[in-house]
Amino acid sequence: YTQITQLLLGSSEVAEYPEDEVTAEKETMMAYYLSYAEYYASMTGLDTNTALYYVAGISSTEELETAAEEYAYQMVKNTMIIEEIASIEGIEVTEEEYNTKALEYAVSYGYEDIASFETDFGKEELERSILTDLVMEYLLEQAVIVDAE
Repeated sequence: YTQITQLLLGSSEVAEYPEDEVTAEKETMMAYYLSYAEYYASMTGLDTNTALYYVAGISSTEELETAAEEYAYQMVKNTMIIEEIASIEGIEVTEEEYNTKALEYAVSYGYEDIASFETDFGKEELERSILTDLVMEYLLEQAVIVDAE
């Protein structure tokens, strides 16, 4: 999936980003790394910026904000590409596919059922992940793979 994703991101342009989605992605990433750094700092006695460097390779919250913004644009772009391919190719998450893949995800993360997994991760996010899988499977079926020389 990684090579396909890189190819799609590199060869696609976005006319206009949904800024609310970019902001949400950025805030999620910043909160995750700051929380992790604060936890690491409390366990080691380091200050938060030093802990941030150890957990993310970033020296300050300003650098984290810049990295988080770049990441957010990339994630939103990826989602937009996946959704556009799904729309063009008529790829949809059927109820049967949802139930099968959602249960696979739930079990792989240690949940006993889909409902508890949905509660923690959100049904919409789970549907988006399944759609991504379906689009990637479609792209792999269409790809012509050649050995690099």
